[in-house]
Amino acid sequence: MAAERTVGVALERFGRLDIMVNTAGLGMKYVSAHFMTEPPRFWEVDPATWRMVIDTNVTGPFLMARAAVPHLLRPDGGRLVNISMNHATMRRPGFSPYGPSKAALESETVIWAGDLVATGITVNALLPGGATATGKNRAERGTHIINMGSAPR
Repeated sequence: MAAERTVGVALERFGRLDIMVNTAGLGMKYVSAHFMTEPPRFWEVDPATWRMVIDTNVTGPFLMARAAVPHLLRPDGGRLVNISMNHATMRRPGFSPYGPSKAALESETVIWAGDLVATGITVNALLPGGATATGKNRAERGTHIINMGSAPR
């Protein structure tokens, strides 16, 4: 599996694994090029696109965390970090399947943290934002968006 291979490459290169950051994700541009101005209704989303976004944003972090955790189970512990999105975006009309995928990721984060209690591994969700414009808020429409160091989406 790709997740195990990825963790194996990290272990080979660095000798140990301390943190797994699940940052890969697919956003609404894969559903519609005009999602900000003409948000698609959920029944208009192609099932193959739905599956692609869910597989990337929900199943991908599960597979990576599953591959990483055995290498983080040690006395000094480790960290799992899932990159998420604000709750308003998760619940925004026209944002299926992206919103539901990030809601599922937040649920995974809470469940995994509970499963890993007393192991030394912490699990957290990080919601990027602040100084950078995401283009996902009405006030930002029409503004120039600068991607500051995140993976292309």
